[in-house]
Amino acid sequence: MHVLSLAMVIGMVPFTLAFMGSVEGELVQKAQRVGDVKSSGGGGEKEEKRVRALVQGWARLNLVRAGLMGGAGVIGLLAL
Repeated sequence: MHVLSLAMVIGMVPFTLAFMGSVEGELVQKAQRVGDVKSSGGGGEKEEKRVRALVQGWARLNLVRAGLMGGAGVIGLLAL
């Protein structure tokens, strides 16, 4: 059980890199564009909607990461 708990904790790193890295990169780019569009007085509603969708997706992925960590903690405690 200790090995499973360790694998879940270590598994967070590849999960983060594989699934969350691209979302975070796109979020940064989109957020900068939204700020640029707003400061120039133009409309940025489409960009804002995309950023909102990306943040919601990121939140779901982060919930999975939290589940991995929480599950690893529970399994580790059960192994004691």
